[in-house]
Amino acid sequence: MTAAEKILRESKTIAVVGLSSNPMRPSYGVARYMQKQGYRIVPVNPAEAEILGETSYPNLTAIPFPIDCVNIFRRPEFVPEIVDEAIRIGAKSVWMQEEVVHEEAAAAATAAGLDVVMDHCLLKEHRHLETGPAGTALAFCLLLAFAYTAEAANPEMKAYRGTTPKLDGIISAGEYTDATHFTGVQKWAHTFHPTTDDKDLSLEGWVKHDGDALYFAFSITDDVLYGIDTPRWLSNNLKAHELTREGFPWFGDEMEILFNSTNKYVADESVAGNGQSWQMVCNVTKSRLGGVGVGGMMEGEPRRELSAWNNYQSWIKTGAQSCAVKRSPKGYVIEWKVAFKPCVEIAPGEFYSVKMGDKPVGLNIALGDLDQKERGAGNEYFFHHEDWWSGGAKTRTQLNNFGTLWLMAGPRPK
Repeated sequence: MTAAEKILRESKTIAVVGLSSNPMRPSYGVARYMQKQGYRIVPVNPAEAEILGETSYPNLTAIPFPIDCVNIFRRPEFVPEIVDEAIRIGAKSVWMQEEVVHEEAAAAATAAGLDVVMDHCLLKEHRHLETGPAGTALAFCLLLAFAYTAEAANPEMKAYRGTTPKLDGIISAGEYTDATHFTGVQKWAHTFHPTTDDKDLSLEGWVKHDGDALYFAFSITDDVLYGIDTPRWLSNNLKAHELTREGFPWFGDEMEILFNSTNKYVADESVAGNGQSWQMVCNVTKSRLGGVGVGGMMEGEPRRELSAWNNYQSWIKTGAQSCAVKRSPKGYVIEWKVAFKPCVEIAPGEFYSVKMGDKPVGLNIALGDLDQKERGAGNEYFFHHEDWWSGGAKTRTQLNNFGTLWLMAGPRPK
């Protein structure tokens, strides 16, 4: 009998560390499935009072009754502390979900007599145990139903220290060879019509920093550019192109970056509009500095809050955030600068510096595609596509839906 089989057959009570009340999160889908199979699920999340009808506890040691299995939905750096608590409360086993790996913590748990499973999905293993390979296939379908894909739910990437690029809307040879490369958007989360053809919409992206600022570059393939290949039509807001708080900064072909510098959240809150959390827009055909017809930076959400609006305008006007937009044969290119001070406030009054070492921050990226109006039929804004690097279709702007960007103090390993 494997460790996974033993845990699934002998456990009755499972504490899920990192369980979210958000139905789009992986932890929720897996826990709900296991609960339906007759297991008692015990949520462990200090930000929640109750999940799936069960009281949520701030940590394992606060649970007043015995736990058989501790199921971990946290990043690897948090695993040792969780395993220590699991050992202290007398848990019988520890189960780390897919992509959660910590060899030292696993060894400590094994030495203490706990059964350990690492880098495996509880739901998939249960289905495989119950029905064999066919059950594994069904588990995959269930995970899709729960919006459970690791890449879409909680992706990670790293920004290493490199050279300072030139923000001119041109990705020159060698300019981003020291950056992390990523692609999209078919596997990203979609808000409106799914993207199924790279020739319709896709991107190559790069990210790095130079010690003072973070730099993103995006090469976007887009078959139709709004306001260039089409008239500048409007949807439900006739003020959409006004450069005011009543306008829609994101209305058009655009990219958005959302940032959670502290990498912390309380519940389902969205960005605050300051250095600790923000959302900014780079639009292909309008900008704060150039006006309608000139691509560039725009104030993002929550733009109707005056403090956020003022912060964003200050960043744009001082160059703390800036972007260059330029048409390309297949679509367009965006290069985007984010100054660490004042835009990456790790703690009150403390802005990221390489002296802090490697730091994780929350990140989300959106690519919006506004084509002919009829191609966007079915949503009030008539967007053809809006694809998100992380999160759920209706919750992607919440801090708890963001992926993770590691700010690395040193250069990319060769």
